[in-house]
Amino acid sequence: MFPFFRRLWRRTRMIVLVAASAPIVGSPLRDTPQPQERRIEDPRIGRLAQYFRNRNSPLEKYAREFVVAAEANGLDWRLLPSIATIESGAGVYARANNVFGWKSGRARFHSIPAAIQHVAQRLAYAPHYNGRGLREKLRIYNPARPAYADCVLSVLDKVGPRRPILAAAAR
Repeated sequence: MFPFFRRLWRRTRMIVLVAASAPIVGSPLRDTPQPQERRIEDPRIGRLAQYFRNRNSPLEKYAREFVVAAEANGLDWRLLPSIATIESGAGVYARANNVFGWKSGRARFHSIPAAIQHVAQRLAYAPHYNGRGLREKLRIYNPARPAYADCVLSVLDKVGPRRPILAAAAR
């Protein structure tokens, strides 16, 4: 009797394997069209990409990284692009992926996203930046130029409004 059960088990197991690999014909899940998931694009990303595109900047493809890094670190989404615009001509004159002129332009980064993450984290959490206002952070960022904060703040306004309208993204 034992060999009989063994053969039955082999056959049953083979049937289950074959049935599991076959497509289900007439399945209601496959026949009905699935609604496409609407992904709402953050309007800041499009606005920032357009800003960089207007300047023939290589940073256009990193617009999402700029916005995500700013959001993750509690920074104004326009701050990092504004610093990059002042320090490296929006990435045109960057060396060693240092689009921010970090450490007087001597810092090297293995990629532009790594530079974005590093500078965003430092501006948010480094002891000499933490808890300070935007103008104060900019004075610390470049103490050699008294008008540096005003330059960056003027670019901030060109990048876009502090809070873009979200209704444009819902269309």
